Amino acid sequence: MRKFSKSIVKEFQTGFGRFVAIMAIIALGVGFLIGIMQATPDMKRTMDGHYRENVAYDADIKGVYGLTQEDVDQIAALDEVESVTPIISTDVLVSGESSERVGRIIGLDRLHAEENLNRLTLVEGKWPRRGSNEVVAVHGSKKFDSIQVGDEFTLQVDDSTYGNVYKNETIRVVGIVSSIDYYYGDAREVSSLGTGVVGAVFFAYSEDMYDMQVEGSIFSYLNNEMIMKMLGFDYTIDICYTDCYVLLRGSDEYMLFSDEYKNYILAQTASIEALGEEQSVRLNEVIAAVKEKFPAMVSGMSLTDAQWYVLDRASSNVSYVSFALNVEKVEEIASIFPVFFILVAALVALTSMTRMVEEDRMQIGTLKALGYGKGRIMSKYLIYCCLASIIGCVAGILIGFALFPSIFWEAYGSMYVLPDLSLAFSPWYALVVFVVALAGTIIVTWGACRSSLKEKPSALMQPKAPKPGKRVWLERIGFIWRHLQFKWKATLRNIFRYKKNMFLTVISVMGCTALILTGFGLDDSVRAVSANQFGEIILYNAFVDYSGDLAESQNQNLLDFIGEKEGETYLSLYSESGQLIFGTDRSNRSNENVELYIVEDPNVFQSFISLHSNKKDPIEITDCDGLVLSENVSIVYDIAVGDIVRYRFGGKETEIAVSAICENYTDSYAYMSADA
Repeated sequence: MRKFSKSIVKEFQTGFGRFVAIMAIIALGVGFLIGIMQATPDMKRTMDGHYRENVAYDADIKGVYGLTQEDVDQIAALDEVESVTPIISTDVLVSGESSERVGRIIGLDRLHAEENLNRLTLVEGKWPRRGSNEVVAVHGSKKFDSIQVGDEFTLQVDDSTYGNVYKNETIRVVGIVSSIDYYYGDAREVSSLGTGVVGAVFFAYSEDMYDMQVEGSIFSYLNNEMIMKMLGFDYTIDICYTDCYVLLRGSDEYMLFSDEYKNYILAQTASIEALGEEQSVRLNEVIAAVKEKFPAMVSGMSLTDAQWYVLDRASSNVSYVSFALNVEKVEEIASIFPVFFILVAALVALTSMTRMVEEDRMQIGTLKALGYGKGRIMSKYLIYCCLASIIGCVAGILIGFALFPSIFWEAYGSMYVLPDLSLAFSPWYALVVFVVALAGTIIVTWGACRSSLKEKPSALMQPKAPKPGKRVWLERIGFIWRHLQFKWKATLRNIFRYKKNMFLTVISVMGCTALILTGFGLDDSVRAVSANQFGEIILYNAFVDYSGDLAESQNQNLLDFIGEKEGETYLSLYSESGQLIFGTDRSNRSNENVELYIVEDPNVFQSFISLHSNKKDPIEITDCDGLVLSENVSIVYDIAVGDIVRYRFGGKETEIAVSAICENYTDSYAYMSADA
């Protein structure tokens, strides 16, 4: 007993390098497996806590003509609503010392109160004083300009989403803040002004920044008692806000970035949508009366139907959507990459233990001759390998839970402004990985010992005879074999002679090569999508978006100017941003924002946007009496040619048949002929 135990201890001393190698490769494999699997839950949980800490809204209610205090009070009174924070948000061109950009100014009644939803965190400087033109700005990023404390900007009030509704035409930055709405550094916050992209976001006190009843605006007419009586109404409409942030009751029971959370929010906002339809009916009556009785007064205004838009964070906030998509990418990687590392760890353990058993053949034969059983002899190697596996698993689990999620978090820190990562320990992950790694080690060790223990002691105490050389099939092809050098002939024979070594080498190299090619493949895929989308489908160089009838406006000068340029062409068409509605129940209802183009001249249109199927067959839009839908939308929502879809724009829904599916890779588009 003591002699056998001493031989086990001696094995650790003489084979310590092999022991460390097995331990290290298992630690690496387990660490990668645990780390990549745990990264996604850690990232989601950290951001969930960050959102909860800053009391993020669940839905943003927008009105085409804004919201009254009565609207806000009625929203707050709904059973589904926990709390609300009304705001005023406008986009306006702002100019500083050296540049002009689109600025988004968000006005709050209480700028940094505990009762607010979407609380701001002061990073630098101070909060604005009431009764001043002071503001705070969101920190700079790749898409947001870097703004310093003390910078001053001038508002070009005529270039604003609601016209001149500002009390001050200059603003001064006194602080830098972070906001959970704008933490994605690569975000392209869309605007209808200037370049179409917001370049800076400012926060101010509503009472100091805005006057929604400024003379000449549609808001002032709606709040004018005399005008409203002339229209036949005994009430006024006092527009106070543009948006209302809503926190829904019970939403904190669900983890953000989960399907359960998204479905819950969609189900709970049904009552808000119903309230919006009810409130919009009254406002639309007033708008219609204004158009009929005072056409000259509102001739320069674009008056559309009143409507509320209920935008849930999970589908409308750029930062949230981007982070969710990137976290899902890590989750997808976790289902593929770690398998290679576990496989390599098993192969290394198998190779090491097979060699160890081969080296101990004489000792195994002696032990068998002395009467030791197979299980007792095998226990020596199981103890050796299992101890290496246990130490490697423990080290790998500790490294995996602590190191790899932090590496992912730091990598995403180049794109997002993130809080400190909250690391967690998952006992189930640790237990499953530990059992799998230990079981794999036991199996390969048992496999390495099994063949040797079958032999008789007399055979084991003799050196193992080398495998006999065999003729390989290549030797039968004389004109090739005769011209090979001796070293190549020996190599080829050994490959077929030691098949196990060959397979282990092939599998190892195959796995490493697959990992490398996967990286190159991802890069090539992204490049291919860009080349296909903007080289074969989107053929134009730029577009100009405008409102009103261009032919009767001064903007005709722009088209005349383009037309004079040799070799440059343009195409005029109508477009609008609508929604495709899928599902009927609140539990399965979803929508997709699409850009709808109405094509009047198909021949010219094809030279700007090429409509074709994925088989490169051109789509004749004149032959389509319905919608031509982009392929990416049809795949996600399982739509085929001939299906009926619901399209919503301006508060109205229309059922349209899908006539064709066109190839498309980025964004969501739909096309119709003017006749259709």
